[in-house]
Amino acid sequence: MVNLRAGTVVGPQHLRSPTVIRRGDAIVIRCISGGLVVKTVGRAGQDGGVGDVITARNERSRDASGLLSVRVTGPGEGVIVAGGASAKPEPKSTVVTGGAKP
Repeated sequence: MVNLRAGTVVGPQHLRSPTVIRRGDAIVIRCISGGLVVKTVGRAGQDGGVGDVITARNERSRDASGLLSVRVTGPGEGVIVAGGASAKPEPKSTVVTGGAKP
């Protein structure tokens, strides 16, 4: 939990999604291209919340090429991020107007 003073601009560094995938969890990974959806099973390499990009290993791959960048879409599921892009979309800033103790 982060305590902020009134008037502080709340930025992405103050927010985080609840964790819905834990490192080591089995997850369903989808790759979507137009109307084609390819689905496989993977293993999460790190914790993540909805919108976070995590690493996951394709359970059906026998070599290092099975490491994927996956955007978490819900508990136990995600989609492959094209080109290995990383950061989640930044939420809009909000100004705290009261309620927090200085």
